[in-house]
Amino acid sequence: VNSHETFFMCEDSSVWRDSSLTIKKGARLVTTAGKEIESWGNVDIQGEYDNRVIIDGVKISTSPYVRDLSVNVNYTDFNNEANIYHSSGSGTRGRTNVFNSTFNSYYNHDTIGELKYNTFNNGISISASREMNFSFNDIHCGNREKHCIRIRSHVESKNKDNLNLLSLN
Repeated sequence: VNSHETFFMCEDSSVWRDSSLTIKKGARLVTTAGKEIESWGNVDIQGEYDNRVIIDGVKISTSPYVRDLSVNVNYTDFNNEANIYHSSGSGTRGRTNVFNSTFNSYYNHDTIGELKYNTFNNGISISASREMNFSFNDIHCGNREKHCIRIRSHVESKNKDNLNLLSLN
């Protein structure tokens, strides 16, 4: 999706293994019917401080079967149940990095990567089994009464030095 362009999704879509999804600064990806993009290829959503990307109602899911899949997000607002979902399967693979973004629905992170300088307005769940950096994020519970912040760690003792789940600053 090009800069300053609004793209309306009317049906579910896929990004194949040899392709990628790129959403550029100032773009809007919108649906009114909760549509989904299933990605087997890389996802790159790159807004800027004063030129954010808006994802409205679209769910982006990643394949658990692609080892080198990467999701990189910067300065993006996820509204109206829009989110990034990591499909379960034989173990989630790939890397997800999200910076300076806002999620207005519950966010579930279960890949390696970084979450920094984000705002989670309706809670978060993190499952880390390897390399994960979660720091300088704002977490709000919204209307959730339970499980606002859920952290699951499956790190073997020899790898614990690589795990930085929470930095309280």
